[in-house]
Amino acid sequence: MIWGNQKYLDIINELERYIRKRQAHIKEQDERIKELESEVAHLKKDSSNSSKPPSSDIINPKVNKTKEAKNGTRGKIGGQSFFSNERKMPA
Repeated sequence: MIWGNQKYLDIINELERYIRKRQAHIKEQDERIKELESEVAHLKKDSSNSSKPPSSDIINPKVNKTKEAKNGTRGKIGGQSFFSNERKMPA
């Protein structure tokens, strides 16, 4: 019976080591998350929400807008319209 109890104690000890290892890993990840959040907060600052001068703002390059994007309409799909090829009958 004593040997059976030792088996359970070994399993418990192994699980405790695993839990401590996971807790250490979680702590490392929490620290890394804090670092990244601080970095993101720093990158989001510009002259409108901090004391930085406007010249330090990051300017995004202009995106070429298509005709459709500019006026919100779609162009004609396909080739020429069927009716544009009709010939007028002479009067």
